[in-house]
Amino acid sequence: MITEQDKILLIATTLLVRRQLIEIFGVNHIPKLEFPDFFLQNMKSLKEIIRFQDSPHSADIATLKRIDNDLTHSLRAALLAASMKLKEEVSIFLLFHDLPEIISGDVGLIRKKDSGIEIDSKELVAAHKVFKDHPHYLRLWTLLESISNQINKGKYCSEFMYQEKKDFEIALLAYLFDVIDGSIFYYYHLKKAPKHINYPDIYKFACVRLWNIYCYVISVAHIFPDTAKVVQKMLVYLADAYERYWTKAPKEYLEHLEEFRVKIE
Repeated sequence: MITEQDKILLIATTLLVRRQLIEIFGVNHIPKLEFPDFFLQNMKSLKEIIRFQDSPHSADIATLKRIDNDLTHSLRAALLAASMKLKEEVSIFLLFHDLPEIISGDVGLIRKKDSGIEIDSKELVAAHKVFKDHPHYLRLWTLLESISNQINKGKYCSEFMYQEKKDFEIALLAYLFDVIDGSIFYYYHLKKAPKHINYPDIYKFACVRLWNIYCYVISVAHIFPDTAKVVQKMLVYLADAYERYWTKAPKEYLEHLEEFRVKIE
């Protein structure tokens, strides 16, 4: 049952997220989105999951502390995807993609890349619990996690991944917008932090991941040509945002970024 408090929370969060999309992401037209009851029922729990809480790459960024949570992140990513006129299924799944973290807690991409099987298995158990009545979302979540793991390891797409083509496309695009939202939001706040606060190795991680995503998508471009074009367009959008917010980046990573832009444009 959706309560009045749920409705108030949705209105307040939507207003906040729209301001962030305009100010940080440069999005001017934000379409309306129909919110499923399953999302509305879990908003309060998503809000309790604080992002960037224990990351060594955000510990000293005062403006980032306790201002972002899984609710704002999920809603921002969903509306960002909607503003790019993607299929509604992508935005709807983005509303749910972090739902397992209600049980497992927030796991940043860098920690996920370096952590190993313990966190992966913990998230898998959590996903089976929260999606027990929604097997389709469990399927999409599993695909998204597999895509993330393959990209983090610099691998190409495995053939078994896209046996169900529609689900694979939704999961791939959801992964991309998950990355775009988290990355741009983070670097915006890193830019605003005092000059002495910087994490040079974070730029290397971002550059490597850009190339990995590009190579991953190229490996399936012959099967998903339209999706590949969308991904390449969004990678340009992400690179533009990096260029705007990487005011503290070492010169070598700015050069890597320019090489990447030349390659994909």
